[in-house]
Amino acid sequence: MLKNTQSKIILMICILEVLLITGLGVYFAHTNQMRTYIAVAIMIAILISICIAILLSKSEKEIDIMTVELKDKLSDVSTQKKQVEAILLHMTDGIIAFNREGEIILINPAAKKLLSIRSRRQYI
Repeated sequence: MLKNTQSKIILMICILEVLLITGLGVYFAHTNQMRTYIAVAIMIAILISICIAILLSKSEKEIDIMTVELKDKLSDVSTQKKQVEAILLHMTDGIIAFNREGEIILINPAAKKLLSIRSRRQYI
């Protein structure tokens, strides 16, 4: 139902608002004019609560949609990474990549073989 803390806080504020307005209605119940004001205030509080609930449900649906899209994109990136790794692993040409400090960040098996490198560290 309510998934995040923000939704719970807003719901608690709405409930407290309705309780406060109801309490004021009971306190001022002896005057007819005040009863009308309190009744209107209660209706406004209920409408505000309903509007907030609708907005929150829409935003939670949008977050769910964005989460699914992000998972799909991460899956695509993972698939592409595996494809590139497979290509580099089975290439007959040697490939070595360096970072700005001159350290090897990637070396494929063909480059290791060509340079007679026996490293325990895996770069692919």
